[in-house]
Amino acid sequence: TTRGGLSLEVPSTKEPVSFHIMVNGVYEPETMKFLRQNADSADTFFDVGANVGYFGLSLKLEFPKLDIVAIEASPAVFPYLEKNRENAGLSVLCVQKVICETTGDEKPFYLPSNDHFGMGSLNADIGQGPPALVESISLDELSRDLNWDARVLIKVDVEGYEYAVFAGGSKLLSRSVSPTIIFEFCDWAEDAAAGIEIGGAQQVLKQFGYQIWRLSDYMAGKPPLEANLKTGTDMLVAAKPGSR
Repeated sequence: TTRGGLSLEVPSTKEPVSFHIMVNGVYEPETMKFLRQNADSADTFFDVGANVGYFGLSLKLEFPKLDIVAIEASPAVFPYLEKNRENAGLSVLCVQKVICETTGDEKPFYLPSNDHFGMGSLNADIGQGPPALVESISLDELSRDLNWDARVLIKVDVEGYEYAVFAGGSKLLSRSVSPTIIFEFCDWAEDAAAGIEIGGAQQVLKQFGYQIWRLSDYMAGKPPLEANLKTGTDMLVAAKPGSR
């Protein structure tokens, strides 16, 4: 149960997400703080890599007018996301698809051990046994029915494939009312993702006019990064000039 009173069923309490919630009632508190600060000025929240629903369902409890779309590709985790939504009685759209450049393709999705259920990936080195085939959808297709003036908040955590998420969102990310984005950077995960250069997710966002911050720097009002982050692990924020 989270500090906000949200009860979550999980595949295993050994996995970091569920372990931190079980022990502390919160996971990635700085990420949640950022989302709360930006949720009040958003109409829609896309939680790409929603896992068991911690971020999206927590925000829906606190901001009931916010439209939530929770996207989780893993066939092993998605039923928990749906069950947690149903148990909470919240109106949240849950989507079981891989978010990438294309729509309608079947992508091989590799499942890790239950103790690390949040690490499911398109990377064959992650999984155990044969992959599950999961249909793909692009970020643009996912947002096709949005009002053009809708204010969008996006969180992305997809084990090194953040580049593929943003590469499929050219229309959404080019809008004058541009989404505010928080996403994970992990050097080894991007290095392991086939065909993706380390820092590639940051680079594609810059091509759409975004500036990039470390989450801690953004919250402290510091300037954006001058160069793409290439080493380590961090939560990054992407926003366009004048949108803060």
